[in-house]
Amino acid sequence: MSAVAEQPLDRWLARVRQIGAHRPHRADYAAYERLKAELVREFPCLTGAEYERAVAAIARATGV
Repeated sequence: MSAVAEQPLDRWLARVRQIGAHRPHRADYAAYERLKAELVREFPCLTGAEYERAVAAIARATGV
């Protein structure tokens, strides 16, 4: 067991990366917008840095 507890945002970003690993190699703008909406719904109190990190991960995962 890890000594550091994994944060909910980190678990969510790991799921986004898994989704990205299985997507076609083209930009999927619908998935990008859907994941951003889910991010805001699930984590309404993100700091600016956390939001930027999450959106960058979403963009990479969706090819945007």
